[in-house]
Amino acid sequence: MAASLRAQPFPASRGALATGSAESRLLTAALALFVVLVLALSPFALTALGFDYSETGGNALTKFHPATLYILSLALLAALATSDPFGAILRALHEAPVALLMLLAILLGTLHSAFISRLPVTPLIETFLPAGVTLLLLRRISEQRGRTLALLIHGIMIANAAIGIFEYLSGWRLTPFVIKGEDLAYEWRSTALLGHPLANSILTGSYILTLAVGGGRDLPRWLRLAAFCLSLAAMVTYGGRAASVLVVLMLAALVVRRVLAVLNGAPINVTTVTAALVSVPFAGAGLLTLLSTGFLERFLDRFADDSGSAQTRSDMFEIFSHVPLPDLLFGPDPRLVATWQSLLGLERGVESFWLSFLLSHGLLVSLVIFAALLFFCRDLVRRTCPGAAWVLLYFVGVASLSLSLAGKSNVLTVVTLFVLVLLRASSSNRTSAIAQAVNVR
Repeated sequence: MAASLRAQPFPASRGALATGSAESRLLTAALALFVVLVLALSPFALTALGFDYSETGGNALTKFHPATLYILSLALLAALATSDPFGAILRALHEAPVALLMLLAILLGTLHSAFISRLPVTPLIETFLPAGVTLLLLRRISEQRGRTLALLIHGIMIANAAIGIFEYLSGWRLTPFVIKGEDLAYEWRSTALLGHPLANSILTGSYILTLAVGGGRDLPRWLRLAAFCLSLAAMVTYGGRAASVLVVLMLAALVVRRVLAVLNGAPINVTTVTAALVSVPFAGAGLLTLLSTGFLERFLDRFADDSGSAQTRSDMFEIFSHVPLPDLLFGPDPRLVATWQSLLGLERGVESFWLSFLLSHGLLVSLVIFAALLFFCRDLVRRTCPGAAWVLLYFVGVASLSLSLAGKSNVLTVVTLFVLVLLRASSSNRTSAIAQAVNVR
């Protein structure tokens, strides 16, 4: 396990080589378990299992997702497995200083929540800390380990899409749709493995874009296309309008970008062009079939009747007119914010994580957290394939239109996995990319 937190020299003997190989396989298996926990064990599943994860009161440990506790324990064990645990942690932070920035931002936000705003601290820790630790453990990933984890991620995301479609068509649900103790049995939107429909939407959309920019290289071409089409169909079952519209727009932008590149002299991949030409009529026929069978009807109805969602996004700005400027800088009184949320019908939260952070932590603390998040995304782009920027741009864009990162959520951790594993730099350019990052810093 220590391999993830220290630079490994070449073993000097056959015994050392065997030990290093066993250690590497053990860490790969441990990371695979983390992937399963974070992708297949949703908050809805935890609630169904009796955890107090999303409810008030109860055991403090059940307020944290098992994946969070597990990845923290794994990082600690990886450090303790070295001869110099403290030095190993310092080296890891030196190679990924943005993780330290994230940690300090979380610490500041946690102290503010605990002693000033008197808000729960678990949402901030759950949302950001596992993502930072994931970066530390996967900042350098071998091709073999990357392929193993990538195939596991693909398998879970394909299964999630298939389950979502089955739920949508059958009315059966894998886990109850429970929000603040209320079972929303009337909801038609699928929850599948990832839980909340909005989480499903933003993560499936991120996965689709990841495939579009080269994140499916570990899959056979036919399976890559099947995963892409299945995930697109599953977007309908989650009902995420902003996520669906934005993923279509960004896919169109990628196509236009590629066409312009070819017109400017970029080489043409004959296999890709042939596959695209063959896929177009099938895609058109598939869309007409979905329309004729009514598969898209409930999804399209959400555009005709948004149940007041647009008005909610407009009303949330009114809260700021009732918050004094000094309070807005250092954090408004939670009781005042809660009162106006209730009066404006915003009991389920402000549907923008930027604004929600401002109302929870104030401008000064929020700016620190926002800066840490943006530097974190920048670091992910520098470590991986260029297409990662498209995925992260999509993720931040959709997250900006929902509570997402301002609530208790693992979506940032999952997208971090997508980028670091599925869009990992190839062995031919990994060394130069890391060297460039170090020189810039």
